[in-house]
Amino acid sequence: PVGPGDVPQALARLADHSLLVVTPGPDGTRYRLLETVSQYGGELLDEVGEHDAVHARHLAWCESIAAALETGEGARAPAFEAVVDDLRAALTWASGEPDRRAAAHELALRLARLTFSHRLLRESQRRYEQAAALAGNDAEAAEALHLAAGAAAAGDRKSTRLNSSHLVIS
Repeated sequence: PVGPGDVPQALARLADHSLLVVTPGPDGTRYRLLETVSQYGGELLDEVGEHDAVHARHLAWCESIAAALETGEGARAPAFEAVVDDLRAALTWASGEPDRRAAAHELALRLARLTFSHRLLRESQRRYEQAAALAGNDAEAAEALHLAAGAAAAGDRKSTRLNSSHLVIS
């Protein structure tokens, strides 16, 4: 059996065989599967019936990381840039699962707020719109659309400010 102490050696072997991309960062070393390896792993998970269980665990991890990033709690939370692709992937999966609609709605809201705070205003607007589509009732949808409009307006002000600060000479 493989125990927690075996993980570093297993990761090193996978990296040595070019199956993982290793990225050192300020919050520790990150490992990412190559896309072809990830696809193959997904096929194997489908074959053994574990695909949904793995996605559900990933979603739960993303929910906790997004909450920690948003609230500023959890000093051990990774940087937003290091996990944003995971958050997006979990949201994509959850939004396609009818029984995960409420979790997808909440993650879309969190991702919208996080992208807004990182000045990814167009993505923030899209995530608020996604949250509105996933909302459980009209009030939640209306609130998310109101926030989407705010993100769009912030993006327009930023764009206008940038355009007015440039002098064009013909």
